[in-house]
Amino acid sequence: MPSETVGAGQTSEKVLVNYPVPYKGVMRGRSEVEIPKDALWIGENVHLEDGELRQRPSWNLARNATVAAPPTGYPITGIFSARRAESRDQFLLVGGSVNVYGLSSAAWVLLTTWGATRPNYRQVRFTELAFDTPLVTRVCYVNGVDTPQILAIPASGDFTIANVSTMTGGPIWRDVCTASDRLVGITDTQVAWTANLSVAAPAATSVKSLMETLDLCIAIRPISTLNVAVWKERSIWLGIFSGGGEATAFRWRQLKNVEGPAAPNALVNDSFGNWFWMTKQGRIVKMEAEGYGISFPGDGVWPLIRDQMSLNITEYGLCHAVYRPISDEIWFFYGSIT
Repeated sequence: MPSETVGAGQTSEKVLVNYPVPYKGVMRGRSEVEIPKDALWIGENVHLEDGELRQRPSWNLARNATVAAPPTGYPITGIFSARRAESRDQFLLVGGSVNVYGLSSAAWVLLTTWGATRPNYRQVRFTELAFDTPLVTRVCYVNGVDTPQILAIPASGDFTIANVSTMTGGPIWRDVCTASDRLVGITDTQVAWTANLSVAAPAATSVKSLMETLDLCIAIRPISTLNVAVWKERSIWLGIFSGGGEATAFRWRQLKNVEGPAAPNALVNDSFGNWFWMTKQGRIVKMEAEGYGISFPGDGVWPLIRDQMSLNITEYGLCHAVYRPISDEIWFFYGSIT
């Protein structure tokens, strides 16, 4: 179509051509000549945003050359931004199936080697807790296979591997968070918490078995700053801070019967405190911040996702979600059958 010049008196651009939104999504099983007009062909490296088809961003677009060359040689399954206490300094931490690295002021620093390759679906999860005088931030990271590790971020300068210690005698947590000034983590069947302002292993009495429902634990998150919730395969449990002794610091009750997230990182909340997650069958679930009401906002496209999503844990176990506050969007990434 020949180009046209917008006149000086016109207040907006003249539309020359438009393209339909690809309602049928990505279709990988056909050649490009067989794809309908309202579908995308392959599309692994593109996405739709604000009605525009764009190439996916990558590390190559980062302004910092060090970040543009992250650790390689293994899949990264967890990422976290840690804060130095009493400062605006932040450090990028990444964990994978072999190692955990932290980005210092100049280079990536090896913090932990698990000792052997861990399954990729054992996502590395992080949380932080600051205490002591002067205030020091401790980052706890877990992978569901090894004893939790603790990184103490020094008051000044870069951290090294010497700043890392093991939570001696700690449980093998598959996910961890911070609530009521405690580290709170889950195994497949239990939730446990440390003493107040401590990263030492939880006491034997600071444990709650969640075997009243036989489904396994998947993810844990703080609710506000005091309470905590555990998402299991088919239920959600709420731990309400009681303010009592350590053994009774949380009172537990089953909150909902609903299918849980596919993996620890498949759960995220938005700026309003609402929770969203993707199940291992590809369904999107929303839980309201107020009243904990459940809805399924993605059911309109669920058949498309369900037909593509693998039911093999080595693939759906990599599922993760990202909230983008600027555009108020949540993006889900999942393992495909193909």
